[in-house]
Amino acid sequence: MFLKTCYSCGAKVKALHEGLCATCCKEEFKPIEDLKPIALKYCNVTHKIAYQNRYHEIEEFVTLLPNIVRKHIVISPLYTLKELEIEDLQIVGHKVIFDIKVECDLQ
Repeated sequence: MFLKTCYSCGAKVKALHEGLCATCCKEEFKPIEDLKPIALKYCNVTHKIAYQNRYHEIEEFVTLLPNIVRKHIVISPLYTLKELEIEDLQIVGHKVIFDIKVECDLQ
């Protein structure tokens, strides 16, 4: 079988993406191009999170959040989104803060 050579690191691989092996491609071209702002607010009176003029219980909102983030994240055309996780959800004052863990595959 014919192997191709990555022009960056010299690795011998079956497939190249933009002339790079998968490892070098992920370093050169990041999977997330943009994350559009998500307007979220926490109400200290009702203890609910507001999103698009609707108030949600925290437990309900945690289940909705991955789909909300999917609508606001822009993935590079070189990748397909494999998995998206929300981690470390915190409420600080009126702000809702969380981390996003994204796993993508090269196309």
